[in-house]
Amino acid sequence: MAAEADMEAAAATVAAVATEAATVAAVATEAATVVMAEAVADALDTMIIFIIMAELAIPTRTTIRRHRRSAP
Repeated sequence: MAAEADMEAAAATVAAVATEAATVAAVATEAATVVMAEAVADALDTMIIFIIMAELAIPTRTTIRRHRRSAP
């Protein structure tokens, strides 16, 4: 009887540890997802800034025409 109780206690402990490990894995996966999402958002922000800077720095035909028209 004592051996059966010990086996049941060990099985319950193993189940609890497995459940805890699954929870830790889920939290780690969620954390990694959040970190990756933040990295992608930062990269997109940087890309948008560079696109805006490029648009401001490179005069298009329209802006050249506007400058020619507004010149004295």
